[in-house]
Amino acid sequence: MRRWGQRRKHRPRAWADLDEQELWAAADGPDPHDAAHAMTVLGYRHEGRDELAEAERWYRRALATGHPVHAPMAMLRLGGMCERRGSQDEAEQWFRRAAESGDPEVAPSAALHLGLLLEGRDEDEEAVRWLSRAAGSAQPGTVPSALFWLGSLAHKNDDLDTAERWLLQAADSAAPSAASKAMHELGLIADERGNEEEAERWHRRVVEHGQFAAPDSMLRLAANLLKRGERAEAAAWLRRAADAGNPRVAKAAHALLAEFPDLLDE
Repeated sequence: MRRWGQRRKHRPRAWADLDEQELWAAADGPDPHDAAHAMTVLGYRHEGRDELAEAERWYRRALATGHPVHAPMAMLRLGGMCERRGSQDEAEQWFRRAAESGDPEVAPSAALHLGLLLEGRDEDEEAVRWLSRAAGSAQPGTVPSALFWLGSLAHKNDDLDTAERWLLQAADSAAPSAASKAMHELGLIADERGNEEEAERWHRRVVEHGQFAAPDSMLRLAANLLKRGERAEAAAWLRRAADAGNPRVAKAAHALLAEFPDLLDE
């Protein structure tokens, strides 16, 4: 069987465009690359439909091929499935195998997942090793998140200088989520250092960035402005935080407004 991408001279067909009968044919066909690829795509399809037993069956078939790319990908997907169902030890085994595979696309992502799993169990020393491996990779979808989590972990352990070093790199990245979260955490560190001006600068950058951590930064801006007696602007930020669509932040904003009811008149 020729590769699916070479079947039609006028235009290659993307794997995502193949129907399941074509994928089944490829999975059972003589081309080992096509077979392994089809198995992983079938795994994604079933996983996306929440047909987890069938997804696992296809991932395990892909794993059994020993393919240098698709077998590690199957390990990573199996790890994610195990983690979501609460099987942390099994997830760790799959992530570790994928991270040690050496595949330049899969291994960094697996190292990131493994590092986060270990950090969640307070195994911080080993978590840093795997997160550092992910951060040192050339995988653009993985590096910014790894930089952020290295900074967050250092912050958790009160190593503020190391935290800032990692977080500044994440904040300068092109990844919206990692950059937003890193800026917010840099604002928190500035608050801890007593540098209110720098903290405000970071929190305003988060809001301007318009991404994931913006509601939290609105709340921090409001709290800092209240401390300085700048009540009108604090009230405006509290209203924005309450309306930002984050239930946790909205609850905290309403609590502050309840604590200072006269702000509603500002």
